[in-house]
Amino acid sequence: MKQSIIFLLALTFFIGCSKSTSTTDPNNINANVPPGWAETDSLTFGQYNVPVSMAVNGNTMMMLSGFGIFATSDDGLTINKLSGLYFDKGSKNIFVKDNYFFVGIGHGLFRTADNGVTWTDINAGADGVANYGPTAFFVYNNTLYAGTGSGNIPVYRSNDNGNTWTNASAGVTAGYGGGLTVINKKLFVNPTSLGKWFSSADGGTSWTAYTGPAIAVLNESASYSYYTCNAVTADGTTLVGRRTYTVPDTVALWGAPSGSETFTPRMNGINGRAITNIVVSGNHVFAAGAGIFHSTDNGMTWTDITPAKPYFSTYYSLAIAHGILFAGGDSQGYGFLVRRPLSDFN
Repeated sequence: MKQSIIFLLALTFFIGCSKSTSTTDPNNINANVPPGWAETDSLTFGQYNVPVSMAVNGNTMMMLSGFGIFATSDDGLTINKLSGLYFDKGSKNIFVKDNYFFVGIGHGLFRTADNGVTWTDINAGADGVANYGPTAFFVYNNTLYAGTGSGNIPVYRSNDNGNTWTNASAGVTAGYGGGLTVINKKLFVNPTSLGKWFSSADGGTSWTAYTGPAIAVLNESASYSYYTCNAVTADGTTLVGRRTYTVPDTVALWGAPSGSETFTPRMNGINGRAITNIVVSGNHVFAAGAGIFHSTDNGMTWTDITPAKPYFSTYYSLAIAHGILFAGGDSQGYGFLVRRPLSDFN
């Protein structure tokens, strides 16, 4: 158990929310899987190959680990490790936009248009993305943003799916850019650790330090409290997850209603002090961390749906595709993937 917790703290430094983006509506496809949780063919992952980020495009789901990229085209029945990218400084994030997979790894930013057969280096510049790799991707008004979480250029943006990039960091302190989200129709960038948030009303052309409601989730937080992920529920509620270390800073999930910038804790039913990923499917919301949790009231209350096996597990990534909820995690240093049909929750 101790080993698993240590691994959670090490891995989640690098990742943000993995997006379950798909070219088809994942909620309208019947899952051809039996009820209940089932572990997929995860023998391919092996030790330390933990899927920390997942993304879906059509029939292909890619999973990013610290030592490689894995893919499945049959909903996890078979999983293959892809070749073509060298991992030397740890994994960051994987994302889908317009049939492209984008992946940020320790030394850069890459894109594939053929599901990982070939990769194109689309580094944004001499500093930031090129040296550190983006920790987060985000789409706002069909513009792709890449947050580095370090370096002198915290945020880049691209209007052509990564062919060209523009520095979108005016007003943002160097070293920020750990994640991006939209709250009350404004674009926000959050710190990777202790610090304030920044907001932009012009799509990232300029930023100002956030001066809205003085609340912990968007203000200075306890030491070493990292923001990991965000999502918007069916009723427009913005959920922001983070992992926490310092007592009494025990709130790992916050929520703000549509049109509001005032967040309140959304921890009713959640055990543990870490949220690493949130995904939404209609009225169903799922959050991962020390376990997996399910909400049908936009995050006000949660039910623990953590699988009984593998034992001593922590979860880093979630994805929804083809009517199936997928969860990637670590069990005592070994990566695994579990899945469950969404019909179980209807």
